[in-house]
Amino acid sequence: MAIRTPEVALNASDKKLLLLLGKLLTEEASTSNAPRDKILLSDTEAEELVQLLEKFLESRWFQESAYFVESLTRLDEAVVAKELFLSNRQHRGRSRALASIHWEDFRRRFGKAPVWNPHVSATAMPFEHFRKMEKRLFEAAGLSPRVVRMLLKFLDSQRKDVEGARSNQMPLEHGDVKRPILETLNPIRGDRRHADRELSPTKVSAAIVVIADVSVLISTRDWGVAGKMSTIAGALGCLAVPEVR
Repeated sequence: MAIRTPEVALNASDKKLLLLLGKLLTEEASTSNAPRDKILLSDTEAEELVQLLEKFLESRWFQESAYFVESLTRLDEAVVAKELFLSNRQHRGRSRALASIHWEDFRRRFGKAPVWNPHVSATAMPFEHFRKMEKRLFEAAGLSPRVVRMLLKFLDSQRKDVEGARSNQMPLEHGDVKRPILETLNPIRGDRRHADRELSPTKVSAAIVVIADVSVLISTRDWGVAGKMSTIAGALGCLAVPEVR
């Protein structure tokens, strides 16, 4: 199946944030005097990163996207997820006509057990196709080939958990999608000495995939599905790593 180039809607602040996180990720991989499991930040980098992350967290679009993804993985919030999906369509100027068909089409492509509907023929998106879409997104967002390779490796490491969330075996709690952002922010926020300004490369990767996918304008069903899968990967990948203190 052909993959359309995504419409990336990054404002100047979010673009700067993505590129800074990507730069830090590659610096960690090439710095010989830093521990392999930590990224060391200068005071200037930490200050800039705090400002950009705090601004991103305050974004209404991020908050709404995070809540929708979390609801999508929970059986007890199926009605909430549907209403958020339809509200988003309406916000983008789409009609609520045939709403149930559009919702069921999205659910099936995401990987939820199908509810019989003769007008819906979608099948679950294969992980390999999702991976190709994410590669296209990271490139469209301006990330370097080296960062793209590192992010794809991170997504591969989360494949089992992503599939678990799609099949209702690993539901997200509300607040889980914010975790990659908060746990990148918390270790460098406040009055800390330079030696304490350390980040986990895994959590930086998780933050990048969440931020990148929030930036996609959902012009097609598949970009909507891929964005939700990637956000889940970021949330679950962050949960698996102890917080740097």
